Amino acid sequence: MQRPTNLYITNILFLCTLLQSCYSSSYVSTPDGALQHRPNGYVRRHVHTVRAQLAKGPNKFKYADRQELQGGAPGMYGLATHMYGLHNRRIRASRPHPHWGRQRFIKRPNNMSKLVCFCDPATQKNRVDLGKGSLNIGTGDFIELVSGDVFVDKTLLIKDLLTDSGTKALLITRPRRWGKTLNMSMLYNFLRCEVREDATTNKLETVNPHPGLFDYLQVGEKYPELIRRHQGKWPVIFLTFKGVGGNSIRNIEQRFRDVLSELYDQHSYLGDWLYSLGKKRASVARAKYFSNVLEGEVDLAGLERSLYFLSKLLYEYHGRKVFVLLDEYDAPLNNTFLKPTLYEEVLSFMRGLLGDCFKDNRYLKQGIMTGILRIAKADLFSGINNFKEYSLLDKHYAEHFGFTDTEVSNLFDQPHVRELIEEPAPNPEAIKAWYNGYTIGGVTIYNPWSIMSCISEGGMLSPYWVTTGSDTLLRNLLKDNFELVYQVKQLLAKNTIEIRISPYINMVDMDHDLKFWSLMLAAGYVTLAGEIQSMPDIEYSCQVRIPNAEIKAVYESLIVGWFKGTGGIRPD
Repeated sequence: MQRPTNLYITNILFLCTLLQSCYSSSYVSTPDGALQHRPNGYVRRHVHTVRAQLAKGPNKFKYADRQELQGGAPGMYGLATHMYGLHNRRIRASRPHPHWGRQRFIKRPNNMSKLVCFCDPATQKNRVDLGKGSLNIGTGDFIELVSGDVFVDKTLLIKDLLTDSGTKALLITRPRRWGKTLNMSMLYNFLRCEVREDATTNKLETVNPHPGLFDYLQVGEKYPELIRRHQGKWPVIFLTFKGVGGNSIRNIEQRFRDVLSELYDQHSYLGDWLYSLGKKRASVARAKYFSNVLEGEVDLAGLERSLYFLSKLLYEYHGRKVFVLLDEYDAPLNNTFLKPTLYEEVLSFMRGLLGDCFKDNRYLKQGIMTGILRIAKADLFSGINNFKEYSLLDKHYAEHFGFTDTEVSNLFDQPHVRELIEEPAPNPEAIKAWYNGYTIGGVTIYNPWSIMSCISEGGMLSPYWVTTGSDTLLRNLLKDNFELVYQVKQLLAKNTIEIRISPYINMVDMDHDLKFWSLMLAAGYVTLAGEIQSMPDIEYSCQVRIPNAEIKAVYESLIVGWFKGTGGIRPD
């Protein structure tokens, strides 16, 4: 855990002084939820408690227990201890986490323009009034997101994942910028325990790094038993293959080395632990392999067992099975689709890496992967038992990626959002019409990147999502294929066409047309026009349509712009 800096301690002390000087009286909650008046002396006593703790030094600072957080210290003690619990990860004093304990500040001091946590007595719901500020657009860090001005609570995903019985490994695919990385970061910060050195004894201890963080989010309020049983209790392997690519196997191999070296560095205490065991439980070879991966000195063949090896070490150290979270699992394959030989080399390595980690791994609690494409199971996940896949064709987990209609409506009702979307910007209903329209398992889902980008730009309608990715692969699939050109023109003219789709992607043996439309669906350029009643194993026919006004507006430049005249392809 990162220790608080002097500047950070100064921020907490400043908040203490500010609250002490601003409040002549306060209202706090009693155990039964009623509001009770407390004079300024009550505030001062708890401020002094914080000061006394801080005076002992950063390493002596203690967390408040649950009773103190809920029992009525009017915000300051809970605020300071929770800020310390977030271990200084870009949490600013003027932008508090909107779900700290149930602080109930009824009055707003004139000289506090941003830091006001209060609760509407009628609804007993926590809110934060931060004034105008920036939105955390595009962040993949859950801790950073909840410190921002606007937050859409997706924590019920945690409950669904933890109760998905019988699933040893799980893959969820969605288009880019649909919150996959953010949800994985949320799950990581919920599950993970942390090993840190005790400042007094200099011994390593295993702790919950974020106590109380999820208590007043949806998962904590609706399923407190999950918090008690799982939050901060598990060893977790969390990595992403984002950015793993290159023009040669040598470049890609180096990127894999970098990713796995960084992963081992997150658990570097295991290296010292291995050496400390000596010959009793760990051979020199095990400690040397750990060191070699950490230093980036293992080739692709040697790296295939790196995830399995790390899960085994974590199980031996913690005595608990391990969660493995892999974000953007398909990025290395997506980056090599147009180079068949290189694609096969990368596929062969990943088959070994993921097979060793997820197949018959007795140290694995659960493996969860996210990506854009469902690579055919026979290609990558053959032999993995209790393996489930959920794509845009499946209703399960549909509401957890992207924004639902209710979430978007609630978002536009927030005062801060209403302030950002000022006249003459389009009204919320016009904004919703531009960015909704995706159908997943019969549920209407909005593109979250587009909605948040539109809000941050004061309501200006623009194709925000389309500009975040490359269309090179789709353009290459269209080259010299006049049947596909005709189908695209029909889609533009009629908005809906019938095509063939496969739920799995096989870039080597797949039919050209089938590959193109399967990629178009997975990438978010089309969506289903109706529910699928039955789905054959290999392919099926279905109606697809252009999802919304955003995609419709860019089709001419993104797709029609690829053609010259009536049938030619624009050169790269």
